[in-house]
Amino acid sequence: MLLVHGDATVSLNQEVVQEADLEARLTEVFRTRGNHVVFVGGEADLPFEAVVHVIDIARGVGLDRIAMLPRQTSPSQPSNL
Repeated sequence: MLLVHGDATVSLNQEVVQEADLEARLTEVFRTRGNHVVFVGGEADLPFEAVVHVIDIARGVGLDRIAMLPRQTSPSQPSNL
């Protein structure tokens, strides 16, 4: 799972990765996996373009199945689902 943050970092599962290092880290993680599915989401107030940029990075390393997650909300912020 990739969660895009507003500070130019991305959480890859539980690991925080600088966006500049994301391509190399995704290549390393998915090199030995047959399943090229990744789930991508972003913080609630993050512009969608920031999430699209991370999706472009993931597609660039060969991840061909990308699923969008609902916007992440803080515990005190109700979800609009």
